[in-house]
Amino acid sequence: MANDRITLPALLESEAVKKRFVEVLDKNAPNFIQSLLTVYNSNDQLRQCDARSILAAAGLAATLNLSVSPALGHAYIVPYK
Repeated sequence: MANDRITLPALLESEAVKKRFVEVLDKNAPNFIQSLLTVYNSNDQLRQCDARSILAAAGLAATLNLSVSPALGHAYIVPYK
C-alpha cells in the first residue's frame, strides 16, 4: 500500500502548507519550497520516508531561517526509516 502514501510534492500543493511557509519565510517561501523539492527528488531514501516527517523537518529549518539546500550546508534532512 506504499502507493497510497501521500507524497511531499502533494503536501506542498496544499494551500495551508504554502500559507505556513509564507508566514515563516515571506517572499523566500517559493525558493525554500523549490529547494526542498530538489532535495526530496534527488534522494531515493528520503522519498521512502513519511512526507509529514520531512515537512516537519523542513518547517523547523524554515523557522530557524536555514536553507535545506545541500550546496549551502545550513541544514540537512536526513532519511531515517
